[in-house]
Amino acid sequence: MFKKIVKTIIAIILILIAIIIVGAILITPTIILYRISTIHSWFIVNVWHISEIETLKRNLRRAFPNKGNAEKKIATKCVEGNMDFIIEYFKKTIYCEHQIKKHCKFTNLELLYEKFQNHKFILCYGGHMLNFEHLISLPLHTKEYGMCQLYLGNTKQKGKIAKWIQLNREKYGAICIPTSSPIKTLLNLKNEMDLGKSSKKGYLFGTLADYDTLSDDIHVTTLFNKDFEVVTGSERIGRKFNMAFLYAHIRRTKRGFYEVEFKESNPTDLETNPCAYTDEFVRLLEANIKESPELWLQWSEPRF
Repeated sequence: MFKKIVKTIIAIILILIAIIIVGAILITPTIILYRISTIHSWFIVNVWHISEIETLKRNLRRAFPNKGNAEKKIATKCVEGNMDFIIEYFKKTIYCEHQIKKHCKFTNLELLYEKFQNHKFILCYGGHMLNFEHLISLPLHTKEYGMCQLYLGNTKQKGKIAKWIQLNREKYGAICIPTSSPIKTLLNLKNEMDLGKSSKKGYLFGTLADYDTLSDDIHVTTLFNKDFEVVTGSERIGRKFNMAFLYAHIRRTKRGFYEVEFKESNPTDLETNPCAYTDEFVRLLEANIKESPELWLQWSEPRF
């Protein structure tokens, strides 16, 4: 009984601390939060000794062996990017439609419309690039076409926090699909369109395929000439539903502001390689990372 009371008290204290931190982020001007992020990132990389930072530096050396003395500068920017992600994640929760459209612009929506002429679904790969969370604002720009996305939280997280995350990811019209039953949801969406019961002419199916996974359903490809494990379930779903394949290339125009350019995925070995689109995704991801290495949020993972 006493242990339960102690655990309850600790849980309440942690929740109160979290509320205070989130509240402070929401009321503090973004420019001040960015300055704190910059200073804190410098100390993390140059003063403190954290194992994740050593992994980050090692991965940067492996990916960019010719950068030399620029390693610490890039590492600091990468840590800063992770901290900016936290800031922007909570700031996004209070953005109105006008604000999120200002912070994330899609530069070539005409490519989507072209693909939708021959496909009811588009599978759009993405990487954990800063700030991938803004991609969920796409439905604000494509009224006739919807967006659905795989949602990992449904399989592992429970309670109000998971529900809050899901609601925030759906606030601009995107549909969160649980990873436990994506095909069932996609079939329902397809049937509604076939029967004329849907207000949408098609859906973009978003998936971030560069996350670390414990799944047995993996494919080993190469990223920066190193072995890199990725899941292949998205490609199989895309082929099953005759989806068009694209990649969301993210650029940061300035802190907090992003542009998304859709890139075509056209692998040349479709007939012989069952993971052709997955390999092409990694190639497009690598190009995105090379352009802006500080935007990739996975450097501290012991992946390669």
